[in-house]
Amino acid sequence: MREFKDIAYISDSDPGHTLDIYLPETSPDSNQSNAQLHLVVYVHGGAWRTDDKSTVAYIGPGFVQASDNRIAVAIINYRLSTRNTDSVRHPEHLNDVRSALEFLTTSKEYPGSEQIDRNNVFLVGHSAGAHLATMSVLDNAEQQRWLGCIKGVFGIGGIYDIPGLLRQYPSYSDFVEMAFNQE
Repeated sequence: MREFKDIAYISDSDPGHTLDIYLPETSPDSNQSNAQLHLVVYVHGGAWRTDDKSTVAYIGPGFVQASDNRIAVAIINYRLSTRNTDSVRHPEHLNDVRSALEFLTTSKEYPGSEQIDRNNVFLVGHSAGAHLATMSVLDNAEQQRWLGCIKGVFGIGGIYDIPGLLRQYPSYSDFVEMAFNQE
């Protein structure tokens, strides 16, 4: 397993703009000169306010190994909402995810990029990450150059109906207001 940590997908010093890439040592089809790996992009959860790619780092090696070394995995960070008045709010989390997707599908400036089949990208997200993965292909999706590269979105325990979530769990209004700045 080859692991590459803290790759900036936006050229600034914000750790929220980094990702980790996990690649197999060799592809099962490595004897073919044109063998390329599908890419799974994982978006962590945490109610748009907590967690980090490092809290789910085990997923990268796990997915690569479970695929019999036929995929690469990128786990992305995005900036988080906090109680600070200058903290990011929606849609900035979504913009970060889209920037990471554009970087992964168009840049050749990251380790293993030459092994990635940029036309076979799958998004996986958990909780708020599932919301962000889904929204990245739905909301204003026609404006995204990389949209044709996305072959599937897998949401795990996603937050898809925010008003319904708040009706069922009124105490969640704290983190929703923090992320979306709604009154």
